[in-house]
Amino acid sequence: RVLARMEASPLCSGGIVGLGICFGGRVLWPFATQGRLQGLAGWHPSGLAALLHAGLPRCPVELDFGDQDSSIPLDEVEALRAAFDGRDDAAIRVHAGAQHGFSHRRSPRFHARAAEHADIGLRDLLDRLR
Repeated sequence: RVLARMEASPLCSGGIVGLGICFGGRVLWPFATQGRLQGLAGWHPSGLAALLHAGLPRCPVELDFGDQDSSIPLDEVEALRAAFDGRDDAAIRVHAGAQHGFSHRRSPRFHARAAEHADIGLRDLLDRLR
């Protein structure tokens, strides 16, 4: 419902870019595969490899993971990389020393460098879509 209201809003003139943080990446993935998002970014998005069978997003993608994330095994990140191989509109980054939740500023897992690079990736995505 939220996406439908955003799509219908006169304030939405250029499409919708989703930022999925943790489980939010999994929530937004189907909308991206349906072509309802103009872009998809994910910060430590969990469970995406399990959705590969449903197809890939039909929009540019920016995904950021931590190499110390106990919730998202690196083999899942590698499965995502393999799935997006050859797509120049997809970036998948793994940040050294970052754990799950690296973007949460008030968390002991906050990782300033990873959060900064993820934010830069999101801003780059938005700039490319303007």
